[in-house]
Amino acid sequence: MWYQVSDSAIHGKGLFAARRIPEGTQIVRYRGVPMSMRDLEEKRMCPDEKAKYGDGTVYLFMLDDATVIDGDVPENDARFMNHSCDENCEAVAYGEEIWLVALRPIEEGEELTFDYGFSLGEGLDHPCCCGKDGCAGFMVRKDLRWKFRRMVRKR
Repeated sequence: MWYQVSDSAIHGKGLFAARRIPEGTQIVRYRGVPMSMRDLEEKRMCPDEKAKYGDGTVYLFMLDDATVIDGDVPENDARFMNHSCDENCEAVAYGEEIWLVALRPIEEGEELTFDYGFSLGEGLDHPCCCGKDGCAGFMVRKDLRWKFRRMVRKR
């Protein structure tokens, strides 16, 4: 196994390299229940699910514009991979499977992270705690961070 789950300084639990990981390695598959956006909204409206999604811990991964993977299942260790503004992994879709893949060589013990890819609207609801140089302060995807910084300076 390429990783282990442990406490993270970024947020809650995290994934950490159990050994040196070569660039391009498929580290862990994001597992869960695929569902349509409509089904997700219906699920979120159920009383039992409101509490689950109301605490800020949501493990949803957009597969495409119409489908999301609900990764809140015990066999999905990938749900613990945190966001970073200086990520060392990326999410890659292979058909209906999502894999987290090493962008560069990763040293043993290093936390595995990726860019959650949130838009400006989504990202502003999620503070970033990665602590990396150049951290945007919010989980805004890399190609929008310059725009976010410009917006903040204007205020």
